[in-house]
Amino acid sequence: MRYYPATIEKLEEDSKPYYLGVLQFSENSNAYAQGNSEEELIAELEGCIIGAVEFAIKGDELFPLPNQPKKEEVLILMPTRVEAKVLINNERLKRNLSKTELGKLAGFSPAEMQRLLNPWYKSGIDKLDQLFKALDLTASISF
Repeated sequence: MRYYPATIEKLEEDSKPYYLGVLQFSENSNAYAQGNSEEELIAELEGCIIGAVEFAIKGDELFPLPNQPKKEEVLILMPTRVEAKVLINNERLKRNLSKTELGKLAGFSPAEMQRLLNPWYKSGIDKLDQLFKALDLTASISF
């Protein structure tokens, strides 16, 4: 599982607390969110991670590894399904394969590939396994 560090700040306006968060993906790439509670803010930041992954995959860009967290930062989870798609997409880009080419290797149509790499789409692990196999990779999960 990947966790991305974020800073969270509790503020008040008109005697009502709210929370602001900043998630840093790289030196030049941040995401900002706010929530009425810390739990709401964390859910918003998790959505920011998925949105950033979507943007990177659509733009054929590598998605960065998390920065080393600082003591005062909290860790925001990247869902496992999304992490698998990041790993597949990053490997695809390192090998200079188009989405269509990878789809052909795995037996998927171009439309199916668009869905499978979409981080919001709830792809089955069996389909992601086919993509790993097409890239000659072995996925493993550990605790």
